[in-house]
Amino acid sequence: MSNIEAIILAGGLGTRLRSQVHERQKVAALVRGRPFIHYLLEKLHSEGIDKVTLALGHKADSVQENLVEFNSKLQLNYSLENNPLGTAGALRLALEKTNADNLLILNGDSYLDENLQDFIAWWKAAGFEAAMLIAQVPDVSRFGQVKISKQGKVLAFTEKGQEQGKGWINAGVYLLKRKLIMNLTKGQNCSLENEFFPDLVQKGLLYAKTSQAAFIDIGTAESYKQAQDFFDNFPLP
Repeated sequence: MSNIEAIILAGGLGTRLRSQVHERQKVAALVRGRPFIHYLLEKLHSEGIDKVTLALGHKADSVQENLVEFNSKLQLNYSLENNPLGTAGALRLALEKTNADNLLILNGDSYLDENLQDFIAWWKAAGFEAAMLIAQVPDVSRFGQVKISKQGKVLAFTEKGQEQGKGWINAGVYLLKRKLIMNLTKGQNCSLENEFFPDLVQKGLLYAKTSQAAFIDIGTAESYKQAQDFFDNFPLP
């Protein structure tokens, strides 16, 4: 997979978690004594994806200083935003750190135990320009829901709180052709979830692969607490 490089979005303010993580950026929050982002980086390394750019902003130092041990495992680059650019804006800025045409994008505050090689193989075989993994959860109310066709085309996103019960959510793992990201205006604040992806849906370009794999995010104090037990099943080396 030498033609696939990863970008981890890790620049959010993490306001809902601030009382728990104090001076750390959210992705550097400790889970079982290790920064959460370590679990993402170990997963990428274990699946042969060794070129990784971290899109950083808020409290970037607290992330960088905790990644020294990965310098011998991964080719790490850092994209630093001076002002908040949103998830899509940060992704556009991070393109300057990679020349890859095929990009695996991960949200830095969530973890899906899906086989990424299978996801990439499915994407390449289908010839899609944009795809995402969606996970099934017992209650979609905190996340919003992803609606797809029988063929896997993403039809719509519902807002948080609009629906309840079991359903499919955005799992924070995407495959995108570079040219799609290049269409974004450099330096402009833009959201993947609220602007970029809905535009791809309107154009009929976004597809989803369903996953039954275990999923966790650390977006709230409650889910951060749950993450401590979640990684009993996925310990680090």
